[in-house]
Amino acid sequence: MVFCVAEILLYIYKGSLLPYTSAALTVEILLVIFWAFMEGVRLFFGYKGNLAERSMALIISIVLGIPVLFIELFVLLWQTYVLRIEVILVAISLAFLGIEIILSIAAMLTFKKYQSIQR
Repeated sequence: MVFCVAEILLYIYKGSLLPYTSAALTVEILLVIFWAFMEGVRLFFGYKGNLAERSMALIISIVLGIPVLFIELFVLLWQTYVLRIEVILVAISLAFLGIEIILSIAAMLTFKKYQSIQR
């Protein structure tokens, strides 16, 4: 979520200094708002899945990571203007996303192993 707030602030900065068309700026800002929503929902399912030890919530969190990944790649590669600070922020965000997916898979395997021991 902090990354999305930073991106919105960067869009305000870029919108005031760089020659954007209003349509391009609007679409990119709406995409970042959608990114914030998807990231919030993804983190919620990951949090609930981990606390309740529910593999399905973790699977939903991993599946929601796919659109988040593509939005981050858009911000990194395909937006109109890419600042160096954005490259750093998105690289950090991608690293966190990868770590979260790996840890979610590890947690699901642990839950499955624990449930098979209890039976």
